[in-house]
Amino acid sequence: MKKVNGILIVIAILSLGLLFFIAYSQGLISMPQKTPETGDLQEEFKDEYETDSTKNREIVAHISEGLFTFKNVSEIYTYEFQRMVRDKIEILKEVGDYNEDNPLLILNPFCTNNQSLYTYFRTNVPCAVSYTIHTSSATSEAPNFGGYVAASTEKRVLQNGATVEVGNSYVHEFAITGLVPNELNIITVRMVDESGNTRLRRFYYQFGAVASKDEESLKIEAGVKVVLDETTGENKVTNASDVAVADGLYAVFSKKNDFVPYVKLYDNDGYLRGEIPLEEVFAKKLVARDGELYLFVSANKLVRINSLGEVTHIYRLNDYTATGDWCMDGNGNILACATRNDRSSTSKRDCIIIIDFTDGDIYMLIDFAKLMTDYHVRRRDADWIGISGISYMGNNMIVVAADKLDSVIKIRRIYNDPRLVYFAGDPAALAGTVYENMYLKNEGNFAFSSTSEIAGYEEYDKIRQSRQYIWTLDRNLNYKYGKKEEGFGYYIKYLTDEDEKTVRIAETIRLPEIAKDGTLFEIGDNWIFTSGDESVFYEYDNWFDLIAKFTFTKPTVRKTIEQLDYEEDNPPADDSVAYIGVCKFDLYDYLFTKEIVVYKNGNTQEAASSENGPES
Repeated sequence: MKKVNGILIVIAILSLGLLFFIAYSQGLISMPQKTPETGDLQEEFKDEYETDSTKNREIVAHISEGLFTFKNVSEIYTYEFQRMVRDKIEILKEVGDYNEDNPLLILNPFCTNNQSLYTYFRTNVPCAVSYTIHTSSATSEAPNFGGYVAASTEKRVLQNGATVEVGNSYVHEFAITGLVPNELNIITVRMVDESGNTRLRRFYYQFGAVASKDEESLKIEAGVKVVLDETTGENKVTNASDVAVADGLYAVFSKKNDFVPYVKLYDNDGYLRGEIPLEEVFAKKLVARDGELYLFVSANKLVRINSLGEVTHIYRLNDYTATGDWCMDGNGNILACATRNDRSSTSKRDCIIIIDFTDGDIYMLIDFAKLMTDYHVRRRDADWIGISGISYMGNNMIVVAADKLDSVIKIRRIYNDPRLVYFAGDPAALAGTVYENMYLKNEGNFAFSSTSEIAGYEEYDKIRQSRQYIWTLDRNLNYKYGKKEEGFGYYIKYLTDEDEKTVRIAETIRLPEIAKDGTLFEIGDNWIFTSGDESVFYEYDNWFDLIAKFTFTKPTVRKTIEQLDYEEDNPPADDSVAYIGVCKFDLYDYLFTKEIVVYKNGNTQEAASSENGPES
């Protein structure tokens, strides 16, 4: 047995040596990042290091770059690739002595976020760990970014005999996410032990250009409105909303298909903090939940990515093709609009599938060809219903948008014997069928949305459960007069009453013109809106007062006199970028956690510094 163990150790060491030899010979491992000797970098945050030089110091960071590569993006999102990366990282961890003065640092090893550093080290005592990314104030206006990283939970018996679960750990494995492109990033790592003692380590990393071809930053303009000044009696311009933008990162899905398309992650100040490669530009949103991102990387593949950037689950839709919108139910399962591949030529965009996370099964939940047989058999075109939007309502109910019917449909008992509840829209769409009488009566004789492709839901109250709010986005229909109104779109919220079998308009908001790919995403009490064909998106408060407008800015490109002269007579094509969707997620749902310090007497106390949340 000793001989076998010795052989295994030798193999591990040889594998490690071969790994680093190949990386070094191909220039994939960077030189140690040196500490700047002069300038404001040396002065920045100087006080905190001079407080106690025995505990706080700068370190020389050895950062591995390009250690793991891929031929195409589809290779990344395979278990084989992710296991290969993880196995090599485990070898490095096992044979190396990594501590707070000599951490293991690898740039984007899992190839899922170009602006992240995999980080691993051990400490002699349990610690809660946070990081902050700074840049030089002389060269960049990027704000500080960081927070307390999520540690693996440990059960520990304290001196008083109490057993507690804590996030503080001897082993620290996390990703430093949010590196600023084309800047010298100053990275400060803080370690707080169970007695409240803090140690700091700082190192520097010169990060290069972004991988995608598009914008590195956003131009931000506050929403404004004109109001009457009661003192002077004159009009004045003021902020449209006093509400702040929601905490989190914007996830931007680009319509422009570069060699490799990306989801780009921007902070609230408009700085690019991450790029997630996609197999194809497809879905319009991602969801952060319990430290993982849920994301369709193609129409046939959904993945879960943890805060390290490691792909933990891959769900292949072998029998189906997702067709756009999706949501989560109350148990964390994915409900997605889809087409069954074996009948796509005769019927498409006609089903809801479920990705069941309890067992990984993927199966059809609702087949509208069966649920609406009386209408389906009369239609000859394959795209006969166009299920394009879905929202989970709770209590085993959903509401979907059927854009070919210009209708919103509510369905109950979705997991067992689905049943139609009502249709909201123009009854003429289903005239002469058994479903015609299932339309809610239009109170007010308004023109129902004729171009709605997404549908959302809001609770009316907990007592009158037969009443619900449903909302749609309409491109340019004036709901009062039933005619097109160029240059504008509408958010329209309806109040439905199942007992009275009625629907009426509860609220309407005029928005910038909405294209086919326009989206509306709710985060907290705020709304993220994109019209779908502009290089802008918007964040509104709960009352749809504009908080901020975000415009994508192209990097400045210096051109020669000859190029400028040529472009005077030959204007270049418009290369502005359009986006199919923008959503937002809370950093605490994915990257960061609250700092919890567990003291030796068994008491727990949330650190005051965590109340401010992650720096962004």
